[in-house]
Amino acid sequence: MAITEESRHRLYQRLEEVLGVDQAAVLMEHLPPVGWADVATKRDLDAATALTSKDLQTYAVATRHDVEMAVAGLRLEIGALAESTRSEFVAVRSEIGALAESTRSEFVSVRSEIAASGDRLRAEWRRDLLTQTFAILAANAAAAGVVLGVLRLG
Repeated sequence: MAITEESRHRLYQRLEEVLGVDQAAVLMEHLPPVGWADVATKRDLDAATALTSKDLQTYAVATRHDVEMAVAGLRLEIGALAESTRSEFVAVRSEIGALAESTRSEFVSVRSEIAASGDRLRAEWRRDLLTQTFAILAANAAAAGVVLGVLRLG
């Protein structure tokens, strides 16, 4: 027979008649609020504890495995990223080396052009100086010829 609130109430009323209000209340407080079939025993609790413990161990093993797999995946990704970064640095170093070599070549070329321009300017200056010197000498020779011609005539 299932214990209902109505049957508990009837029991309480009968106990009040037989034992009195105080003793009926004390006795009712010692009865479970449900049927005895629904009351858990220590054996029931031990079995539930064992199952819960086993479940927790299973979850712990699965979680540990999942974490180890995640860590292994991250290590692979970090390794790939490190290798990619090293490759990028090698490429950048190579580009910087090529740029430095190109810059050195440009400076050598500019120095050569400056040196060639200086040599060309010096050659032009010498040529102009010689031309002017010969012109002055020719003018002096012509003037000397005129002076000599005047002196001979005179």
